Amino acid sequence: MDAFDVDAAMQGALGAVGQLRLSAAWVLRRRHHAFQNAVRIVASKLPAVELSPRPCAETWFVPSSAGAIQSCLGQSLRESVLGVARILQHEPVSPMRVDGTWYRTIWLKDPDVVQIIDQRHLPHEFVIEDVRSLDEMSIVIKDMHVRGAGLIGCAAAYGMYLSLRELSKTSSAKEVRERLEHASQQLRATRPTAVNLRVGVEKVAKAVESVLGPNGGSLEAALGAARKEAARITDEDADFCRRIGEAGADLLQQLYERKKASASPEDKLTINVLTHCNAGWLAFADWGSALSPVYAAFDKGLPIHVWVDETRPRNQGASLTAWELAKHGVRHTVIADNAGGHLMRTGLVDVVITGADRVSSCGDACNKIGTYLKALAAKDNNLPFYVALPSSTIDWRLKDGADIPIEQRGDEEVKYAEGLCEDGKRRKVLLTPANSSAGNWAFDVTPSRLVTGLLTERGLSEASEKGLAALFSEADRT
Repeated sequence: MDAFDVDAAMQGALGAVGQLRLSAAWVLRRRHHAFQNAVRIVASKLPAVELSPRPCAETWFVPSSAGAIQSCLGQSLRESVLGVARILQHEPVSPMRVDGTWYRTIWLKDPDVVQIIDQRHLPHEFVIEDVRSLDEMSIVIKDMHVRGAGLIGCAAAYGMYLSLRELSKTSSAKEVRERLEHASQQLRATRPTAVNLRVGVEKVAKAVESVLGPNGGSLEAALGAARKEAARITDEDADFCRRIGEAGADLLQQLYERKKASASPEDKLTINVLTHCNAGWLAFADWGSALSPVYAAFDKGLPIHVWVDETRPRNQGASLTAWELAKHGVRHTVIADNAGGHLMRTGLVDVVITGADRVSSCGDACNKIGTYLKALAAKDNNLPFYVALPSSTIDWRLKDGADIPIEQRGDEEVKYAEGLCEDGKRRKVLLTPANSSAGNWAFDVTPSRLVTGLLTERGLSEASEKGLAALFSEADRT
């Protein structure tokens, strides 16, 4: 952008900031210092209005008047404001846009209320649920109002915070510690497989302990530490997933270039991605893991099509992944779970990308039941099979994926199916003989030998202890 465009850029940038209703959590997770500095300074110098805390965790103040910037800011800030303009014009804020509104999957509405997108109602209804207590958050996680490794970790962190909100103002440090221990045990029992839940609980407990100290701090200090840590975990989850998208988009671009090199000029090329379950932004705070590369590549103009496994028995692919992709405008086709092998064998798949709920330090990947079969089919057809995950999903204490506890859920999820009827009402129907039993293992483990690579926020890693060690030092392994 040339110098003579400065005034227009300043005005346009500020107008866009007001229109997008940004928050501090969004600003602070950006990597552009010019953007951060400009918005901080603008906020400190201009009359501000309080904006909705949605989609991010913390309410923040940003200027709403585009015209006021020129009289309030000095010449030295022009380059910073230009940085704002460039980013707003060329970089997507987030893929999580629902009918024109930007969201996260979880945020703090006010000090007493955490809000979530209740995913049980998707794709037919978009419902926001208020969560006010530890017990309510435990139900939200266990009954899968929220799901996905990253989001479960964020929800558990906020569950720890809400547990402290239930204490009286005169509670002692001993009572705070006892309450956190109770909350930790209760939350851990909700979903045993995803390691992010354990990590979220432990990090909030550690943050609170740091302010309590040996002499015992106040409940107010403990609440502040818990809230701050829960927000930090959520912001970090979103940022890690964004970076996974950047690295994964490069991989998809390379696949496209290789495909293009062997194609005829008249061929209409498309990169066909197969994914299992939902590892998009509904499974994390934002962006997602397996779908983040798809969104990033699509936004760069790469022709992308996604084969979406329905993912029985809860149909997260058909109901959640398909909904996400439709909202983003990405071409996709929902397929029966057993169709993937046929599509791979007949050349209709270029790459398989899944998420993970827990990955061992040696690269074994635990994900939604059925993932192992996809990996076997990909191996047999010489197709790349990538597992996308933030490092918070790596269980550094675990050497062998066979030791990952596999959650078993109720048989009603297998025996019944729920959907939208012609009269617009949701109903559940019985699929099996009433007296038949059903097994419902929620996850399986794909051994590292079947995984082409682990796609993390630090780039691509070989699925092995050595490969992960090359990206993550001992100090990084929490």
